Amino acid sequence: MKDALIHMIENNETSDSVDAQPGATPSREGNQSKAKKKVLKSRGPPLVYEKILQKLEADIRGHIRLEHEMKIHMDYLEGKVEKLQKDLEENRLEQQATEGKVEELMLKAKVLGDERDQKDLLIKQKKKQNDELAEKLKELEQKNEQMTLKIE
Repeated sequence: MKDALIHMIENNETSDSVDAQPGATPSREGNQSKAKKKVLKSRGPPLVYEKILQKLEADIRGHIRLEHEMKIHMDYLEGKVEKLQKDLEENRLEQQATEGKVEELMLKAKVLGDERDQKDLLIKQKKKQNDELAEKLKELEQKNEQMTLKIE
């Protein structure tokens, strides 16, 4: 773009020179006097400049459109990020609650395990006492039989 502007300035191109096509036969309008050409030049910017400005304006509109689309997309992504952050926070709270319940259940399991161990120990003691008493009973029955036999 910059090169085209420099070229037009160096070659002094105007809207008249852009309208003229190479190889075309000059018409009456092409044979205008220098004074008339100066008046045409002074009326406004050359046609090439107009075309360049139109292209630049189109580029600007395209960039504005793209910027607007990017803002819309950024808003969408920001909303998505906020939703994900909210979901993450909810999941963290839920995880903490679950971890609390797991810890509570682990304590209950430990207490129940301790109680079971105590009852197992008590059962073993009672079994041992029962076996000892059964042994004593056997001994007493044998003594009783011996005494009964002596009495007879």
